[in-house]
Amino acid sequence: MKRERLPAFIVSACLALVLTTLLFSGACSEPESPTATQEPQVTTTTQETQEPSETATPSPEVTTSPCEEFINTFEKEGVSITSATLIAATSSVPEHCEVRGIIVPNTRFAVELPTDCNGRFYMVGNGVFAGNIEYAAMQAGLSMGYATASTDTGHDSTLDPLGPLGATFAYNNPEAEIDYCFRAVHQTAVTAKEIIEAYYGNQPSYSYFVGCSTGGRQGLMEAQRYPQDFDGIVVGAPVLDFTGTMIWGIWNALALSDNGSIPIDKLKILADAIYEKCDGEDGLVDGLINNPLDCTFDPATDLPPDSFTPA
Repeated sequence: MKRERLPAFIVSACLALVLTTLLFSGACSEPESPTATQEPQVTTTTQETQEPSETATPSPEVTTSPCEEFINTFEKEGVSITSATLIAATSSVPEHCEVRGIIVPNTRFAVELPTDCNGRFYMVGNGVFAGNIEYAAMQAGLSMGYATASTDTGHDSTLDPLGPLGATFAYNNPEAEIDYCFRAVHQTAVTAKEIIEAYYGNQPSYSYFVGCSTGGRQGLMEAQRYPQDFDGIVVGAPVLDFTGTMIWGIWNALALSDNGSIPIDKLKILADAIYEKCDGEDGLVDGLINNPLDCTFDPATDLPPDSFTPA
């Protein structure tokens, strides 16, 4: 190499070395770690620095069905709604809202409101001395889409030693007697129809009462005292003469107790004598006495001799 070209070569080589060093140092240097600890920048203000709160997860909305809300929406003086429960459909009854309540002073009632209602009202009666809500009887109407109701007539039979066969609730308690006799059924009918209107937005198109025995008496009492309560009343085996029925029960009890009772082994003797006397009076001997009122049986003359001791 010629001497005069040496300075230019040195300058070129140095320049290339510098450029190469800069190039490789930029490509191979590690990037600044995003997690590297850095001193935070603090801005001084007149207020205290607060830690940022975590974003709260919104809780899911709790929806209340019209049935469950009914306990808070229905209001009537003298009536308290104690529960309103949406009952799922079963094989025997549809989905319905079961409303329970109390009419002052002590009349408990239940109203069952089917989700798919036929627009009609079906109330059931009680048996014996009542004291219970007749849920089983209500199912007959509920299964057909009726709004149904029942009442315990103002007392709780589970508190009586004889259950629904006992009437200690009435002793020295004329208000309880009145509720049992007629008032509780009427008040429940009126209240139930108001509940139906409040729940569905319409009054029932027709209202019916169905009862047997005590329920039959209740139905006839409704027809006599409050004919506007129901459009139709179905009555079976009504206890028409309540006082007479009670006296009849006492008479039977006395006749079948102590010395007046008929021994079991002599019941067949008595039955055979009665059938022999009266079975053919309807013109056919078939083991049936068609009309007991036509039977002219007289124990003094028609029983076998010495079969019974005179009372």
